[in-house]
Amino acid sequence: MKTLSIKKFIVPTILLFTGIFPISMSLSASNRAGVVYAEDLDGDGIDDEVNSDATTEVNSDDYTDNENSNDDYFDYTGDLDLYTGKPTAVEANKTSGIVTITDNEKYNLETHMFLFSVNGGTFGCSVADKMVTNSPVSIEREGEFNVAIYRNGTKLNGIPSTVSDAGNYTVITWDDNSESQLMTFQIVGSVTGAMDQYVLPEGFVASTVLVDGIEAPRSFGVIDMTEEGYYEIRYSCNATKITYDLAVSIDHIPPQITLQGLDKDNRARGPVTVQGLQKGDTVSATLDDEKVSMKDGNKFTESGQYTILVTDNAGNVTRKDFQILLYLNVKSVVFLIIFVVLVAGVFVALYITRKNLRVR
Repeated sequence: MKTLSIKKFIVPTILLFTGIFPISMSLSASNRAGVVYAEDLDGDGIDDEVNSDATTEVNSDDYTDNENSNDDYFDYTGDLDLYTGKPTAVEANKTSGIVTITDNEKYNLETHMFLFSVNGGTFGCSVADKMVTNSPVSIEREGEFNVAIYRNGTKLNGIPSTVSDAGNYTVITWDDNSESQLMTFQIVGSVTGAMDQYVLPEGFVASTVLVDGIEAPRSFGVIDMTEEGYYEIRYSCNATKITYDLAVSIDHIPPQITLQGLDKDNRARGPVTVQGLQKGDTVSATLDDEKVSMKDGNKFTESGQYTILVTDNAGNVTRKDFQILLYLNVKSVVFLIIFVVLVAGVFVALYITRKNLRVR
């Protein structure tokens, strides 16, 4: 048995000087294989056999756990953590469920809300900063802080839990010292003329852009929408890997209307009729800066200075200005007759009264 111990010393020494002594490899191999080796453990001069099955069992379990955890992300195609080899977004959010989108914006994986921190609380929104959607937008407010929401420049009453009207929305927050813009977003209808391009939110990238079913070119972060057609845009967040879709028809042609009854100077001496209105068009008008409505037959009949705005269902607007000069219409004739009758009555009454005074 002494000879065995000497061999155990001499052989590793030779291997060590030749530069090929795989200490960790030998130990690992013996642990995994569960081999039996000899060593004098109790000092009685006789080598004892030691089995490494216990060590092998522990290492085997660890290896299995790692394999199972990696299998959970088999279909993952995003970035991997340099040290753990696991998805970066998943690793970062195991405990908190919060993903950082930008320096000023985070995302809650549980509530699916984008979060904006302010002094005194958090503002939450179901869309990201500068995102465009044709779905209702949910809003949350946690904490006590000053915040206001504007739609197309008009302040909304309070902080609604949901907004769905088409328009450009801006969220403002302020304190005693300053005011700042927290975020913006846009809601569009299924048909719109309010977009000529889509600048994707920061941290998002487009995967496909189809126009009338045909794949369209796209530059980095910007989608050109000057051409009319049906757009299908799919894009995703780099941090969360969540995919978003925007489907919208682009119509940039304003309502094609004409005004019947005007001369070349946009003046009329009678009723003015609006022609060319389409289904879904809305008309708003002012007469001498006062709101008025069209009469039956899409006519304006009162004299004065008019401004009319015709808006189609895509939000495109056509404006017309014109003037109706004073003229005798049916109403004017009636008032004139009544006026003449009243004046005549007054003269008759005065004549009779004067005659009676003379007789006395």
